Order: sequence, then structure tokens, then C-alpha cells
Amino acid sequence: MLYLELAVIFFLLFLMFLVNKTVVSSVEKMSNPTGLIKRVTQIDDVAFILKFNAYNDWANQNGFVHECLFLSQVLLDGGSMQCSVWWNEERAIWILLYHHKQRQVYDLVSGFKDNSVLTTASSRDALTLPHVAQNRVQAFENLTFDALLQNHLIAQDLIKTITGQDVQSAKDEDIIRVIEIALAKQMAYVKTIPFWQYKGAFWYFISRNFLVNKPIKL
Repeated sequence: MLYLELAVIFFLLFLMFLVNKTVVSSVEKMSNPTGLIKRVTQIDDVAFILKFNAYNDWANQNGFVHECLFLSQVLLDGGSMQCSVWWNEERAIWILLYHHKQRQVYDLVSGFKDNSVLTTASSRDALTLPHVAQNRVQAFENLTFDALLQNHLIAQDLIKTITGQDVQSAKDEDIIRVIEIALAKQMAYVKTIPFWQYKGAFWYFISRNFLVNKPIKL
């Protein structure tokens, strides 16, 4: 029994080491994202095209206009996430679709006039790393596109009511550059957290699982 307990403890410690190492490597890579996100004119992957077409139909029906396609090479395995962006001018919302190895996640993003940002994600992975205080992130899994949008609009209205800040309705001219700046800013913030190199396992196993499926609080 003692050997079994020691084996379990060793396994857990090794797992924590691997997660921390992965988080550190990811943060370091995304700290300088210039060149890791590349705009493309088309993506030929069949699986991506199927997901894109399905989502594009919904997006068009809800007032979103397709903006661009891009490849994101922030993954540690060297692979590329295939991505698409839509913009809704009336609601001032960006939608980003990320596709990698048969998995798709979605982010709805709104900027406010005080330069704060609201993100509503379809995966708890968006909650893994801490964000700067003015960037609010919520994640809801296993929701329909309509329900995810509704949760974003509720949070959008809450922020406007509490802070008095309206959404930034002017569309950014270069969304790729905006993403690069946001990544670099978040990674710089993570590195200011004391002993951040050793908190990856806590963020991955505890924080993101505690925060998922919960709306933002102000």
C-alpha cells in the first residue's frame, strides 16, 4: 500500500511539473506573437470548411459579416490553428472561430471606450491564464451559438450599466495586429504575478474549472 501511495504522489507531482512546464513555454512563446498570426486568403482543410460554412450561415443570419481568415501558430507542437473572424457593426462584437485537430472553439469579443475588453468563450481554456483587470473573460461550454451570444450581450449590458462605458463601435482596421497586442499584453501581465512559473497547475486544474459556466462579476 505504501508503494502505491508513493507512486500516486510521484505521478501527481510529475503531472504538475509537466503542466507548469507547458504553461511557462506557452507564455514565453506568446510573449512575442509578432509573426505567429498570419492572414490568409483561403483555408483548404475540409473539416475547417464544414465548420466555417455552418457557423457562417448562423453569423450572417445574426448580422455578422465575415472579415478575414488567419492561421495562428502559437501552439507548442508547431501546428497551426485555422481561424476565421466576423464583425457585427450594430452590436460591436467580433467573433473568432479557432479550429485545430477536429476541435472548434469560439470567442465573442467587445471593446469598450475605456479600452477594456469583454470576451465570452466557448471553452474553459480561455480562463486558464489570468487577464489584466480591465479585460473580463467568461466561458460557457456546451451552449448553442444563440445562447453564447445572449450571455455575451447580458455581460455587455452589465458593463455599460455599472461602469457607464459604452462599446467601441468603430471597427479596428487590423484585427490581426489587435490580437497580437492583446496576447503580448496578457503575457506581460502574467509575468508580473509572483512565482507565476509555478502556478500553471493551479490555474489549469483549479481556476479555470471553478470559473467556467459563471458570468462575469463587477
